[in-house]
Amino acid sequence: MEQILDTTGIDLKKGAGIPEITTFQEHFHEYKIVVYAGLNCGSIIYQGHVDYDKCINLLYDEVSRQYTS
Repeated sequence: MEQILDTTGIDLKKGAGIPEITTFQEHFHEYKIVVYAGLNCGSIIYQGHVDYDKCINLLYDEVSRQYTS
């Protein structure tokens, strides 16, 4: 994970938001990253603009302000 953070220049010490997710999407362009605001699939807060079958789905927990896969 540290190598990925070094490569992308992302510092997660203060958490991550949409800008950091966008940077990850640019780096992992062979995957489509989708972030959901809840368990409802219609609550998408970020969706990468790539056309690949591989997908990384993340759930944003507003209470703990963390992303989980």
